[in-house]
Amino acid sequence: MATSTGLWCAGDIISQQIEGKPVWDAKRTAWTGIYGGFLVGPLGHWWYQSLERMVSSRFTKGTLSFVLTKVIADEIVFGPIHVVGFFAWNTWAEEGTWGAIKKKVHQDFWSTYLAELAVWPGFQTINFWKVPVQHQLLVVNLASLIDSTFLCWVGQQEDWTRILRPLDSSSSSSSSSSNIKALDTGPSEDASKT
Repeated sequence: MATSTGLWCAGDIISQQIEGKPVWDAKRTAWTGIYGGFLVGPLGHWWYQSLERMVSSRFTKGTLSFVLTKVIADEIVFGPIHVVGFFAWNTWAEEGTWGAIKKKVHQDFWSTYLAELAVWPGFQTINFWKVPVQHQLLVVNLASLIDSTFLCWVGQQEDWTRILRPLDSSSSSSSSSSNIKALDTGPSEDASKT
């Protein structure tokens, strides 16, 4: 629990630095640490132990079927619970209303879950394949420093996916063509007059 608490607190502190907060929000960090230490830590411990028992009853440990079944179950079951749980916990801590929680989950669940799917399946494949079950949560906790930073940052954004969207096509195409033209022709006539 202490490791999870510390790493989730650190993730929130890093997120606040990325957000450019002029003053550290200790209350937000405390709520994030409680989520990591008292919810994710114990739930993760139970989940990895249970997952190991369930999957090893059907597949030989260490086989491709064993590892892939664990990865798929982790991403389909634990992944969504984790993302929704984080948004619900932190939104409740900050705003305290079900309406705000529903809005945040509705707004950011799918984009955040899909972003998590870009990282966790590969990471968990190695974790479930090479790391003994009693150490899998520790390995995940270490990677969670990056994940908690990401989730804390997303939790503070109105629409975090806007950074993924291309610029308005009309302004970016004219800007791009101007830049390319300037590279091809050298300085403009106006620039040569100075």
